[in-house]
Amino acid sequence: MIANTIGVSTWCLQQLTFSKGVQLQEMIELVASMDVDALDLYDEYIPCYPNVNLYELNEIKKMTSAAGLQIASTWFFNDVLGSYFATSLNWTVENTKKFIAITAALDAKYMAIPFLLNVPGIDLEEAYDSYRRVFEKLLPTAEEYGIYIAAETARQHTPGLALRLHKALASEFFTICPDLEAWRFDTPDLPLVHQESDKVSEPEPLNILEECLPYSPLIHYKLLSIDAHGEEPHFPIPEIMDLINDSPINHHLCIEYEGWIPDIKPDADAVVETRKCVELVKRYLK
Repeated sequence: MIANTIGVSTWCLQQLTFSKGVQLQEMIELVASMDVDALDLYDEYIPCYPNVNLYELNEIKKMTSAAGLQIASTWFFNDVLGSYFATSLNWTVENTKKFIAITAALDAKYMAIPFLLNVPGIDLEEAYDSYRRVFEKLLPTAEEYGIYIAAETARQHTPGLALRLHKALASEFFTICPDLEAWRFDTPDLPLVHQESDKVSEPEPLNILEECLPYSPLIHYKLLSIDAHGEEPHFPIPEIMDLINDSPINHHLCIEYEGWIPDIKPDADAVVETRKCVELVKRYLK
């Protein structure tokens, strides 16, 4: 029996910080009340970077453990490709090593970072070569700390690019973190251009997700809204869940409810909607 797990990211509940000043401890307690396995911690709630304070990291671990949760993953908005071209290979690698160390200090297993194609004039091949140079130098540190790098892939054909890179690097410590945004389809209420990029790209084929899953222990389970029937109408959820349920490995499904952002439903109650997201995933998960 495959033991998939479910986590709720702090991303889901940021609305509470913006509107009510809710801080991390209360947020952890809310996540614990949703009967999930873990907390997924995003960099907005890791206040000790770049001046790392081990005491503060330990306090976060203690709060999470006291609530009956573990920290499954971290996420840092670390634009590896942009940094590589704006600074240097060495600076980019050394900076990212700090994120690996922070993740290890939090006893998390995965460090997710965006896998972006946002440098003007750079084609897929040059992006691939640049990413490969960076991750070849990062992997020894990831292996030393026992941290799995999770390349968060969404649109612009990044799932396929990360799959190619995984095969080239041949390391279990470079993994693919599919973001369901890559498989979201266009709907009248939420056109594809709404948030991720001003460049519209069609949804990735589901067979790309199937190919990625054996190398995707962490999945960013983005959800935008739950309808009156308890379904998410913007993604092919039944088909995605069939692939996950039939996958040969365990997955940690990190729920990312994003409906609270301004161009979706900013007045929606993030706690209520996140609970609905948890219920949806549990209903489909075997």
